[in-house]
Amino acid sequence: MACGGMCGGHEFLVAIAPKDYDRVAILDVGRSLQKVVLHATRMGVATCWIGPGADHKSVVAKMGNRFDEAKDHIICVCAIGYPSWYIPTTIALVVQRIQRWRYPVQSLFYADAKFKNPLPVEEAPFCRFGRSYEACRWSPSSFNAQPVRCVGEPKGQRFDFYGANQSRYYTPVAVGIWLANWETGCEALQIKGRFKHLQLEEIDVKALQSDGPVYDMSWICDV
Repeated sequence: MACGGMCGGHEFLVAIAPKDYDRVAILDVGRSLQKVVLHATRMGVATCWIGPGADHKSVVAKMGNRFDEAKDHIICVCAIGYPSWYIPTTIALVVQRIQRWRYPVQSLFYADAKFKNPLPVEEAPFCRFGRSYEACRWSPSSFNAQPVRCVGEPKGQRFDFYGANQSRYYTPVAVGIWLANWETGCEALQIKGRFKHLQLEEIDVKALQSDGPVYDMSWICDV
């Protein structure tokens, strides 16, 4: 899940979840590690996501007895260090250019779970979340796939976050990153709220296809 190139990294954060698959735990990995990334950035420390495609054998070898292969599963890795002015030409010309491209907000935020009608983000009551929309839009994702979508409830009191595909690891990590950025944006805007995983009967899932978006989490504004 690299957000750019990483050369000569020596220090890494390794995110581990229980080996038994738990999508909510993976969401929490993305959310928690992204908060570390945001805090590091404020401190002037550089980071680079290395997603589920990281070389697990090398990571396990370095971790020694801190990793129990029978119980643990490596979700992703994040390199940390200080930024360098040196950027290899290939990364500068290709990777960074690709990573800078983003879908427009209208292709990420929708008014219903059919994902056909863009959310009117510049109109009330949705306009007050402007910074949060942009924070999510610029979230890193593996290969810059941007596999997250959000549906805003008509009164602007609830936002439902969906993985855009059936990926078991890459996408829920990306959703977790969105959750962290959304929460950070709301905090900056002094909009109070909380995350809650709703039961499917509480949300509009009738339009969802079996091979389409997956509901993951909701943000509910405090009244």
